[in-house]
Amino acid sequence: MASTSSAAAPAAAGAVQPRGPMFRSTLDGVRPLVLGSTGNAALRPDTITACFQRTAERLPNHTALTVKRNNVWVETTYGDYWKQSRRAGKALLKLGVQPFDTVGILGFNSPEWLIAFHGTIMAGGVGFGIYTTNTPDACQFVLEHAKAGIVIVENNVQLRKILEVRARLPDLKHIVQYIGKPSVSEPNIYSWDDFMALGDDAALEEPLQQRIANLRPEQPCAIVYTSGTTGNPKAVMTTHDNILFTVHVVSQLLKIVESDVLLSFLPLSHIAAMMIDVMAGAVLGSTLAFAQPDALKGTLGDTLREVRPTAFLGVPRVWEKIAEKMQMVGASNGAVKKSIAGWAKKKGLAANLAIQEGKTKGKPSGWWLARSLVFAKVKKAIGLDRCRAAFSGAAPISLSTLHYFLSLDIPVYELYGMSETTALLTVSIPNKYRSGSCGYVPDGVEVRIAKPDADGNGEIVVRGRNVMLGYLHDAESSQKDFDADGFLHTGDIGKLDAEGFLRITGRIKELVITAGGENIAPTPIESLIKTQMPYISQAMIVGDKRKYLVVLLTIKCEFDEEGAPLDELTEQCKLQLADAGVKADISTVSALVKDKVFNDVVEASMAEVNKHAISNAASIKRWAFCPVDFSIPGNELGPTLKLKRRVIQVKYSDLIDTLYD
Repeated sequence: MASTSSAAAPAAAGAVQPRGPMFRSTLDGVRPLVLGSTGNAALRPDTITACFQRTAERLPNHTALTVKRNNVWVETTYGDYWKQSRRAGKALLKLGVQPFDTVGILGFNSPEWLIAFHGTIMAGGVGFGIYTTNTPDACQFVLEHAKAGIVIVENNVQLRKILEVRARLPDLKHIVQYIGKPSVSEPNIYSWDDFMALGDDAALEEPLQQRIANLRPEQPCAIVYTSGTTGNPKAVMTTHDNILFTVHVVSQLLKIVESDVLLSFLPLSHIAAMMIDVMAGAVLGSTLAFAQPDALKGTLGDTLREVRPTAFLGVPRVWEKIAEKMQMVGASNGAVKKSIAGWAKKKGLAANLAIQEGKTKGKPSGWWLARSLVFAKVKKAIGLDRCRAAFSGAAPISLSTLHYFLSLDIPVYELYGMSETTALLTVSIPNKYRSGSCGYVPDGVEVRIAKPDADGNGEIVVRGRNVMLGYLHDAESSQKDFDADGFLHTGDIGKLDAEGFLRITGRIKELVITAGGENIAPTPIESLIKTQMPYISQAMIVGDKRKYLVVLLTIKCEFDEEGAPLDELTEQCKLQLADAGVKADISTVSALVKDKVFNDVVEASMAEVNKHAISNAASIKRWAFCPVDFSIPGNELGPTLKLKRRVIQVKYSDLIDTLYD
């Protein structure tokens, strides 16, 4: 890819780019480290395992991991965490793991997941997570692509997926199950206890120590498979240096220390959870508590109240669900409580907006009363009373959701990164954030806007020690994504404002190019629709190579225990519909979409949305309601709850076609 002219954020001081390609496509490929002379870019290179060892020696009795088993919290100290990881590393050596061999892990977040991953690194291997929502065929794809010789699964549910496709995986030699006893008894299928016992062979101590000594900062230690929302996932190779640079930058900004308590619930196969849960704690010494496997199906709130994390990262849909539950509680309050809450929220929003814009550093009159009567109680009720910083990442979050939490004195700071940048590109922190932006570019990371248009919008490109080694077995994609100057082209469109905050306005692959040739970013329109119509759960714009834009809509509904949507409207949805003038006796999605009053309300709301269209081509001409909400079981949402646009367009192609008749 050729270099591009661009608007730029400051470069890393003293960093000199080496000549030659800035990517590799094999696990044993080496790319020279690019160090700066000052600041974060000058961080001394190291390995994850060396840092982990120092943490274990410094804090041997400090709680590293805690998980609830049989209704009792079970703690693991850093001393034991290190010993168990070494034991797992020796067990992997016993099973024949060689340097740069790959090990897959398929299961929900747990101490065993982390121990297996660090053990893989110690053995010289490269670990990768597999989404628990993957089908057997999807599991086969990543295991086959990575040429994994070992896969570690959570339970018999995940084991059955692997057994279904094992005959098509010639490289797969061993399977380990870390929760429960395997449902089949075969020589190469191990329970967790039997697997770990393999590491008790004293003869393996010296070989493991040699593998650890051979680790290098520039080597890959993890593969992160992208979520595959637009096609087959790519395998991002992440190095020790990528990870330690990112951990250093984030920890310096957020002041994460050993007294911090974090909550693990996002998929560990995703780069954000990989960085925070698997890597950061081992380096920094904080405590990691694990949520229950059904966290996203309803138990997350209970765990939040029990753990009371000091920092918390959620994807936008998690924040939306928390807000919806809080709004339901608020709606059931009496007139006096509603009045007090309304007064306090006005104070909260105005004060926090003024603070982030630098208009004031103090609190307005009545603030302490509002905090006592409302803010403190709300934070305690949702388990965020100890939380110093709350974050949102992985997808855009609506301004209305951000403002709702601001009104309760809970600033939610947006982060922006991707698997290819080790989750780091821009950050928002207390006293340096703007609602609606995804933050500023931290020291040591270089960001440019390639070929900006008249409004300053262009493709976001990035260079730094956070940028991946390359895509495994895919030199073509790596060649396409890196330019001649070593910048990674993200595929996201955005602009840097006068204060240096980055605002993302779209994604190149998601751009809708109408039959008339107009490029339209769907995400801002979809967010506006959901803000204008709060009873709408999902909105997806369609219009590529078509005469005009249409949108598929889903209604907020209840979900069953497996996460599949039901026909029943949520209580909050009913209240929002009543506020809009829709009859209160409608309780199902199927009845609602046939109601004339409701359709009239939607038509009027869509007219309001279209008033904000940047052009006639960007206005919505027609819309349709999908019979059920989008979900992970329905395959319309990815593991981090992002829209799988291509899947949705194929699934609802007949419905879409009716909108163009």
